[in-house]
Amino acid sequence: MKKINLLLILLGILCLLPAQSKAQDTITVELNSKTKIVIYAQDRASLARLRQLDINQIIRDVTAGLDTSTANKESKVKTYEYELNFEEDEMIMISETSSITKTRTRSDTIKRVYKRPRFQQFWGIDLGLNNYLENGSFPDANNQPYALRIGGSRFVSVGAYERMRIGGQKSPFSVQMGLELSWYNFMFENNNYLVREDEAVEFRDYQDDFSKTLRKNKLTAYYFNIPLTFNARFRDKEGHRTINLGVGGYVGVRLGAYTKIREEGSSDRIRDRDNFFLSNWRYGLEGHLGFNGVLLFFKYDLNSLFVPERGPNLNAIAFGIRL
Repeated sequence: MKKINLLLILLGILCLLPAQSKAQDTITVELNSKTKIVIYAQDRASLARLRQLDINQIIRDVTAGLDTSTANKESKVKTYEYELNFEEDEMIMISETSSITKTRTRSDTIKRVYKRPRFQQFWGIDLGLNNYLENGSFPDANNQPYALRIGGSRFVSVGAYERMRIGGQKSPFSVQMGLELSWYNFMFENNNYLVREDEAVEFRDYQDDFSKTLRKNKLTAYYFNIPLTFNARFRDKEGHRTINLGVGGYVGVRLGAYTKIREEGSSDRIRDRDNFFLSNWRYGLEGHLGFNGVLLFFKYDLNSLFVPERGPNLNAIAFGIRL
């Protein structure tokens, strides 16, 4: 089959020669990716004599030296050069050259994937929900006035991070530190709202106080945090990320807080800025779990949301997805 294909290629080139407006003195025939034939002639008339030559003999001469081995990573590209003999109407081989080329292998690609820098900087955005625990249970289980609406209590965090690899190029282990701004939004159930008194905070019923219902009633606290986590980021043989595990902790300082309420049927929003006896500092544990690029996070404050004896003993939590 290889000989027939070569014959067809040569005959096709010969058929096109009369249509050319300008004579050529060289013809190059590529048999495959590893072999080609170069034919030299003085003029167009000489090239026309190719029809009278024994093409099959040329094929036998060329293919007899082909290397059919494909096991090696390195392959030889051979070039055969022929010159027309005008007196004998035959082609004479004048040179045979070969060059070595290295083919790209799968292992080469894997090595490039693992050549990651030791230090990496990146941004991250955490989007999720927040709540708090009181003595290990959610306040709504005990019908407390500070129970939260889960869907309306949202957590947002924006951070810049730097990751340092621990070990060699293929090591999955790293340590990560960052700077974050985070917002807790605690949306209260029913018509409950937060009021700061002289000695402590109170949770009251807005309908009992003002004979009106509330459409929105929440406490927002925002912090500046420094997280530190230890990570194990695994990849498959092709270098694609698979499992991402992380565990660590954080410390933070409160930057501000406010309450916002909105009466049912009204577009007015009443906002009150105060510290509401919230703890100035926060510290806790965090972890994340990822698979194929999707990363989930979890945060748990070890200290109380409010100053002791100034409010309920609540430990804030947050969970969601990191973008």
